[in-house]
Amino acid sequence: MSTTSHLGVDVSKHTLELCILDGSRAVHASFPNNREGFLDIARWLDERTFRVAMEATGRYHERFALFCIAQGWSTYVFDPKGFHNWCKDRHPRGHKTDRIDARMLAECLQETHHRRIPWVALAAVRRQLRELTRRLSQLTEMMTQEKNRAGHLPFAGEVEESHSRVLALLEQEYEQVEAALDELIEGSEVLSRQLSRLMEIPSCGKVLARTALAELGDVTRFEKAKDVTAWAGLVPRQHQSGTSVKKTERIPRGGNPRLRQMLYMAAMSAMHPKSKWAPWVEPRKERGKEGKVLLVAMMDKLLRVMWGVLKNDEAFELEKALGGQG
Repeated sequence: MSTTSHLGVDVSKHTLELCILDGSRAVHASFPNNREGFLDIARWLDERTFRVAMEATGRYHERFALFCIAQGWSTYVFDPKGFHNWCKDRHPRGHKTDRIDARMLAECLQETHHRRIPWVALAAVRRQLRELTRRLSQLTEMMTQEKNRAGHLPFAGEVEESHSRVLALLEQEYEQVEAALDELIEGSEVLSRQLSRLMEIPSCGKVLARTALAELGDVTRFEKAKDVTAWAGLVPRQHQSGTSVKKTERIPRGGNPRLRQMLYMAAMSAMHPKSKWAPWVEPRKERGKEGKVLLVAMMDKLLRVMWGVLKNDEAFELEKALGGQG
């Protein structure tokens, strides 16, 4: 009977550092991060069965992750923050090299694969959706930066005119990218329907709905609502020891920052006394929830409802959402 080995891959722009872990025995190798390197890796691994782990590294890991899936290997893409915390717990004063990171990835996967969700490649249309929504976010950030810089100029002149020209160019680019995004969504019956249903949820505007569609991807990969909130980084971290040490719960760094940022803005709106979410918010205030704790609970609630609408492919029902325990 064949056994499954664990393969850790430290990804950089130009190289892939590999570590095969069979029990406690480790075998290392290095290959270029390109198509030729991928083929060499496949020959080196000799048709064995693997679970593969790598960190999310911008765009650099995606091509190799797609290649691993094509080989039939279960592929896991780790959140860098969570993986680094795992390493600190086990090797608090350890050295850091690409070779060591590859082994740590293999060890982490060997220990935790049973509670992880394999990485799923986005369909072409959803990949376009993600790239376009992220580009809009970048352009929004650049416009905000340019406005802030212009607001601190000591006097008018050529520099102010330069800011105006750059801002006009950014605004024009934003309109073009948004038009391409709208065209993409309108050209897909599924995306168009999903967007409309998400926007029926109180406090879920167009920007949050588009971001959720782009970042969540295939929602069926999450078995339960708590899985999607954990993936987004909305699970509070507890710090308690005996009766003397009990720190306030806080949200750990990591997760999906783009979706969390949009959920934060939506939750602020949902907390308004006249919001349709007031019947859900007020009882929790009466039970002592307040401030950031209540705000994060509202973010969690919104994401759970959005996930439910998408996974069940159903219209939003306010009474059902208010009656839920999440």
